[in-house]
Amino acid sequence: MAQVTRIGDVIQPEIFTPYVTQRTMELSNVLNSGIATNEAEFNALASGPSTSLICLILMI
Repeated sequence: MAQVTRIGDVIQPEIFTPYVTQRTMELSNVLNSGIATNEAEFNALASGPSTSLICLILMI
């Protein structure tokens, strides 16, 4: 029988996820335009355990 290669055999989440996150930030028009910014405080909240609803308030 032929051997099948699956996505799970090729993609390692601990390598792929940070790459996708970084590449998305580099290419995001929202971030590049200055409409939104990357904040360390929000990153810490977003990467922590999901215990409450996080609301974002954009101030113009």
